[in-house]
Amino acid sequence: FIKPSSQLSLNNSLINNHRISIRQSMIYLFLLHHPSNINRDQSIEYSDI
Repeated sequence: FIKPSSQLSLNNSLINNHRISIRQSMIYLFLLHHPSNINRDQSIEYSDI
């Protein structure tokens, strides 16, 4: 039997991981379209994560 609280925290962590991966793929797609901004955007994004 799993306590509801631990089940909830597990779901939250899965959702957070999913959000991060979506964000990273959006960043990647954005950088593909704006290659001149790669260095500046990467440093900002990686310090943010």
